Amino acid sequence: MFAGSVSTGRAAFPAALLLGIVLAAPTLHAEPPAATPVAVQNCVGSDTIELRAGEDSMLLDDADRDAMVTDMLKRYPVLGRDGFVPAAVLLWRKPGSGWVYVALRRQADKPGGVCALASFSAAAFELTAPLLRKYFVIAPGRS
Repeated sequence: MFAGSVSTGRAAFPAALLLGIVLAAPTLHAEPPAATPVAVQNCVGSDTIELRAGEDSMLLDDADRDAMVTDMLKRYPVLGRDGFVPAAVLLWRKPGSGWVYVALRRQADKPGGVCALASFSAAAFELTAPLLRKYFVIAPGRS
């Protein structure tokens, strides 16, 4: 579960998710750091997404999050009518399914203060290839 939260000036985000960004950064260590296990509960129901932050998932930075939310709203305009404003977007390699985006919402009553609001197949978005290169240094076809 999440250990705490970090303020980014705009909002507080779980420290464990932000740790994924740090873990993916190049280091001077001979071996890569171990992935940090993270559990994100679904906003509705009790299903949980099990992540290994920095290995199979990364939290998009603010600019990339905003670009993805804009793309999501263009592709699925009905979301805009329902007030779709995720606090964060996670790019995750879902076991057996490939790459997906997970929109996160702040929710005080969920473990870690966030929950998974919606998920989208990453293959549907043109931004996926550059984001995979940026956050994972891989081409989109690789898993």
